[in-house]
Amino acid sequence: GATVARDLIARPSLETPRRKTEAKVALQVGFDFGTHSTKIVVRRRGERLGSAICVGGSVEGYPGFVAPSLVRVSQDVLWFGGAALNRSDGTLYRLLKLELLKLEPSPVAATTDFLVTAYFSWILAGVRDYIGKRYGLDNAKLFLNVAAPMDHYEDVRVKQRYLKILRTAWEGVFGDDQKLVAQGMTKATFTTWFANNDLAVPDATVRPYDVLPETIAPIVSLSQDARMTAGMYMLVDMGAGTTELSINHVSVPGGDQNVLCYFDRSVLLGAERFQSCENPRQLTTELLKHIWQTWCRGYDKDARNVAARQRWKSLRILLVGGGTCRTDVYDAIVREQHAVCSRFPGEGHCEILRHGPADLDFGLVQVSPEDVSLASVANGLAFPRMKWPRFYEPEQVRVVPETPTRGGQDPWYMDR
Repeated sequence: GATVARDLIARPSLETPRRKTEAKVALQVGFDFGTHSTKIVVRRRGERLGSAICVGGSVEGYPGFVAPSLVRVSQDVLWFGGAALNRSDGTLYRLLKLELLKLEPSPVAATTDFLVTAYFSWILAGVRDYIGKRYGLDNAKLFLNVAAPMDHYEDVRVKQRYLKILRTAWEGVFGDDQKLVAQGMTKATFTTWFANNDLAVPDATVRPYDVLPETIAPIVSLSQDARMTAGMYMLVDMGAGTTELSINHVSVPGGDQNVLCYFDRSVLLGAERFQSCENPRQLTTELLKHIWQTWCRGYDKDARNVAARQRWKSLRILLVGGGTCRTDVYDAIVREQHAVCSRFPGEGHCEILRHGPADLDFGLVQVSPEDVSLASVANGLAFPRMKWPRFYEPEQVRVVPETPTRGGQDPWYMDR
């Protein structure tokens, strides 16, 4: 496999805040709340270069542009990110994102919502501080996209839970009566500030924030990268808790195009499971099965079309996320006899690359190509929706009937 190298871009000088009489600066914020870390990208609308910002400052053991997705509660005092990691007292909550996916009402669920709301509020307070210093709060108009572990067939319950938490955090930080969450705040103070959290979430047509499927964002990031040539792309985004996979056809790079997403899925398989598993090879086998099936589910829609299926002979697998940096995961993907090669013996070609956004400024932080890929979701979310490629979701890509079968069984490529 090959890794796409990234050249660091010089940090632009901070802009002098504009006078109130000038038009407001429209800013798109991409918010990727991961199991292990949170990534934020801010992009001024109409510009390609985005800025990766780190709320709370760099933390040892983490890339310099991310914030640990951690909350610590000690004697009813809240600590976030690096401060939560560096303390040893109280209780440290590590897997809040995974807890959000457990949708049954319970005391644990109520605690999770409380802690995630507090964490989101702390992150957004950091974003507010960054924008105030760079542009001036009165001169900026913000739009926020947050990713949730869903595929294109959005899970309404997951989305609504995220939206309720996000509404509370947004109103507290950017509403008329600002309540800026900071390190060392007491739970009692936070509870008092956000006691009225049962307000309805505004309609999507009027709210300046939204929750979008996590499988979409890296596709947007990919489509905006002018270095990418047309063809079939498999995105494998493994984080600490979940893996998002999608098989797509990109027509022309640069955003003004069609992207056919043939199939996508979000699965509960991440690096955290590898850490606690006695047999990691079993997990790599599970991952390879998901990759195989994702390709096959997509190919099934073109299998009977002689012209359309020619595009499937070549595949680029783009690795995204920290989980794919594990040696055992990377080596398993590289060694695998992927479905494209099995379906087109002697003609199939598969290339393994690592996707990292090209148009990002990391400031003074030195970032490796592997770490740059961690910003892919936030980068995609930091492009406004009107600049996204024309997106054809899996249900809009027609299935060609009567796929060849073997001996009356399922198609050969669905055996796994």
